[in-house]
Amino acid sequence: MIEQQNIEHLVRKAQRGNGGAKEELVQLFHPLLVKSIRKYFGINQDTEDWLQEGRVVILKAIKEYKESLGVPFAAYVQKQVFYYYVNERKKTREVVILDQPLGEDNTSYLDLLSDDREQVEERMEEKEQRNSLDRAMSLLSLKQREVILAYYVEGKKLKSLAREKNLSYQAIVKRKARALTQLNKMMKG
Repeated sequence: MIEQQNIEHLVRKAQRGNGGAKEELVQLFHPLLVKSIRKYFGINQDTEDWLQEGRVVILKAIKEYKESLGVPFAAYVQKQVFYYYVNERKKTREVVILDQPLGEDNTSYLDLLSDDREQVEERMEEKEQRNSLDRAMSLLSLKQREVILAYYVEGKKLKSLAREKNLSYQAIVKRKARALTQLNKMMKG
């Protein structure tokens, strides 16, 4: 790593017009440019353009730098590069093409959005059906509701339910059938 004194010496030489010193400083801060470009723009077809613009920012920083202010050149150029790329990022809003393929499977943003929309619609329908079923269940008699819940929710067999309630198997079957008929009417109507 080059020392701060050497950087300041190179800056003074570059400010006096030494092209070699300017080039050395640009090369010295090249990793800063690459890191900033990756952070704000990613690596894409414009990377070389962003590097070139970053080099111009470094050259401008060399020209405008005042050692007398007591700020090390490395810190000064880092801030100049940072603000330049941040401001450019604000200006360049990436245009998203909805039907452009995203990856190897050719899925597009539009496909993803429509999938989400279908899932939301399905969930809304399911919720609506559950609400309708809950309302219909609340209108059943307590005995009918107990049979439906025991059979469908708790998974009990009708025979064991009949024994539990001290009823005949046939009575439980009829109670369940009447409850289902009523639920069906209420859900359709």
